[in-house]
Parts: sequence; structure tokens; C-alpha cells
Amino acid sequence: MSNPNVQFKGNATGTKESHAEPSYNAKTINQTAWRVADYKYRVDKPLITKEPSGGILNQGDTFKLSIKAEGTDLGYEWFKDGKRLYRYQSSLTIWNAEHSDDGAYYVIVSNSAGSVKSKEAILEYNKPPIISRYKPAQHTTFLPEGEIPVSITCYDPDGEIQSVNISNQKLTPNNKANWAKSGDTVTTTWGVTMPDKPNHEIQAAVSDDRGGKTSITIQVKRIVIRPVYILVHPTDQQVNKGGTVTFTVKASGTGPFTYRWKRNGKYITAEQNSPELIIRNATESDVGDYQVVVKNSVGSAVSRTAFLYFNRPPTLIYQQDNLEVILGKPAKLQVIAGGTKPLTFSWSKGGVLIRGASEPKYSIPAVNAKDDGIYRVLVKNAAGQVESGPIRLVVILPPAILIHPGDQVVDYGSDVKLTARVTGTEPLSYIWRRGDHIVGHFWKRETWVNSLN
Repeated sequence: MSNPNVQFKGNATGTKESHAEPSYNAKTINQTAWRVADYKYRVDKPLITKEPSGGILNQGDTFKLSIKAEGTDLGYEWFKDGKRLYRYQSSLTIWNAEHSDDGAYYVIVSNSAGSVKSKEAILEYNKPPIISRYKPAQHTTFLPEGEIPVSITCYDPDGEIQSVNISNQKLTPNNKANWAKSGDTVTTTWGVTMPDKPNHEIQAAVSDDRGGKTSITIQVKRIVIRPVYILVHPTDQQVNKGGTVTFTVKASGTGPFTYRWKRNGKYITAEQNSPELIIRNATESDVGDYQVVVKNSVGSAVSRTAFLYFNRPPTLIYQQDNLEVILGKPAKLQVIAGGTKPLTFSWSKGGVLIRGASEPKYSIPAVNAKDDGIYRVLVKNAAGQVESGPIRLVVILPPAILIHPGDQVVDYGSDVKLTARVTGTEPLSYIWRRGDHIVGHFWKRETWVNSLN
């Protein structure tokens, strides 16, 4: 009966992450074609297959942190901000979340073979927003021709902003192009078409999930200068080491505009006329949050945050050892790779690409003689590629007698040579019998019977 947490080599299966080379002794007999293997039991050090994921906590939420790991007789112990939580399961549930639950969580998985620490999962407590200010200001003296961007800023510490109504247009978080959240503040913007008259009133109302509602009437007066309104915000970018990346923004309003870019909240450029920020020969120090401040003669607008990611080339963390598999039995080849995702995998045998083999694992349900050979896998991402070393798969063929020893007629006292032709994976041993008596045990397919009598 096999232990599911033990890996065997040869005609045995077990935990796929075992890195040790089990040993065995094999003895093959040509007539009965049987094989005996002695296996060693070992406990594998824990291997984390799925890290805990963080997220946002709202007041009263239920949040579950969980981890997946493989190994024998695993134990779990959870920590928050380095302090032991005295929780010992593979998952940790936070009930009725509050501000004190904010922090960095991790778990240590252990057994008798060792222990491993998970990555930190960051849980960030989110205070509900409040209703705040609006633009344009009351009795404003500027107004675009035809349409005005109306901005409502909301913040509510005891609830969640559900909707903002501007001139009978209801905006919700689903209106991603018009609903921006920065920290605890929600800002909604909507273009309101103005009638052809000098003065106009815009009605706006903000509602939260606790039934609160605030209404306001914005008095506006038409003139020809339009304030800045960002139509297309900068988007997240990825860059390889030494590469070039460009952030861009598109604004509307009465020009000319000036543009000044920030990284991680600090200005990195002077005011410029170009809406683009070009980063050349990128390094990891360029990674961060980017924003741009766009100005004209009557005001300014700040873009949403765009993040620059630095692509890391793939690396091989683990590579399958060489393996021997009996003909007709299953075989599994595997690597574990790191680097910026997505990662692609391409397996080959003898330099020839294997069609459809595009996962970290390559499995053969039942090996045949053609599967014997050298395998490699090429791992790629946007930053580069890495190829594994050779993985040798040896298919063990059981012995079979092709030509049996033939009858012979000889003189009394003569020498006799008996020969058999056999196929199978070397080394093969041969046991010769005369009747029920063993006359020889050799490592070759022929024997001499001397002085036959």
C-alpha cells in the first residue's frame, strides 16, 4: 500500500515536489520477467504551491486568508506584523473586520523535515468615504462652450458612497471612466451640456449606503475659457531592463496646456509642453506610481495613477531529475520557474518541439520505447528566456527471448555451446538450468557445457 506523501522512482508514484533521488535495486529474470524494487521512505520538506493573497478590508467584512502546501504531516502557524496569532490551520478567517485587522500576514508551514515561510499578504483597511466638495465652484465665472465637466468629490467615514447624480445622470463605481478613487476619496466627473444662455443651474446629489443624501445647486455663468479636463489618463506600463517606456495623457479645455510629471508623489520634471513622459534605459529605480498635473490659465487637473512594472526574466527554481520508467508506466517531467508573469513553457525532446507541451509539467500516460531520450524545457516571458538542463528519461524494456536455445546432438564427452537471443534493457542476467538443476548464472547470453556425459 503506497503512502501518498512519498515519492518513488521507477514503478511508483508520489508527491510531485519531492526533490530527492530514491534508490532501488533491480533484478530481472528472463523467463519469469519479474522485477523487485526496494524503496526508501522519506519525509519531504514543505513546499508552498499557492501563497496567501491580501486585499482590501471594509468595516465588518469577513476575509479569508488561505495557503496551499504539499508535504508530509504539515503544521501551520499564522503571524500578523511579526506577532504570533495562535492560529494553526491552513486558512485564517477574519470576522467583522475593523481597523486593527490592517497589517501584513504570513504563515509558517512545517513538518519534521523543516519549515518554510509564505510571502506576506497585506490587508489594507478601507475607511468608508465622506461627501466633500464640487467643481465648478458656486457662482463660477468660467464655463466651457457647450459642455462643462462637473466634478463631485466624496468622503464618508461611516459608510460607502453608492452613487452620484449629476444633471439626472447616475454614476456608480461601474462607470470606471468617470469614477476615480484615490485613497479614501471618490471623485466623479461628468460632462454636462450647457444651454445657450448666459446663466444656468446644475443640480447634483450624492447618496451613501446609509440613506444619507446631500443636494447642491451649482450656479454657472458662461464665458469662453474652458478648464482642463483629462480625457485619456496615463495607463500602467511594463518595461525590461534597459528598455524605453512612454507615459502619455490627453486633456481637453482651453489651451495652451503645460504638463508636469510625478513619480511616487514627487515631481520629476519641470513644466513642459509635451503630453508624454519618455523613460529611456529603464532601471528598477524607475518603478513606481506616475501622475501628471495638467494646467491652463484657469486651473489644473491631476491624472489618475499609472504604475510602471519592471519585468524580471525567468529563472528556474527547480528542475526534474533524470528518471527511469518501466515500459507502459506513466512518466512526469517538471520544472518550477520564477520571473514576471505570464510565463510560457515549451518542451522538446532531442531538440524537436513537442506539440501541445506548454505547461510546467509534461506527462506521458504510458511510456514506450520512442519516449526514451533527452528532454528540455524553454521558459519565456517579456524580459527574456531560460532553458533547463537536460532531463534524461530512460524507458526500461522487460526481457523477452527472441531465439530459444536449440536442440543439439553431440558425442559423449564433447563440449556443448548453448545460446539464446534476448532483448530488453541492459544489464540482463541469465540462469541456465538442466532439468531442475541450475548449471550456471551468467551475465551473457551463452554458456558452455563441458564434457557432456
